[in-house]
Amino acid sequence: MLDLDKFKVTNDTFGHDAGDDVLRIFSQIIKEICRTEDIPCRYGGEEFIIILPNTDNEGALKVAERIRATIETKIIEYGASTIPTTTSIGISTRDSSQENSNTNNQTEATNMKKEADDLLYAAK
Repeated sequence: MLDLDKFKVTNDTFGHDAGDDVLRIFSQIIKEICRTEDIPCRYGGEEFIIILPNTDNEGALKVAERIRATIETKIIEYGASTIPTTTSIGISTRDSSQENSNTNNQTEATNMKKEADDLLYAAK
């Protein structure tokens, strides 16, 4: 789970059109870094979720770091201004060979989302 940091400040300072540009650029960065089998989704507002099938924790951390570093160093210009942009990220992974057969897929997905969300806010 990814969240653009201080996005309200971006909208309040530069306007909603600038915020829309930041969202488009961030989405493009995510799409460029993801593999064809990955599933990037806008979760709401300035939050995104990326499902990385067949990816262990180490692989997820590498993807997260590439996205974090790319958006942090990206120069986003709007008019005569440069918009500083960073992201916070929370990761939750599961080893499919160790899945609990008593837990249904929807419950497991909900647990993973909550775990990633909690870690995202800890990262902030």
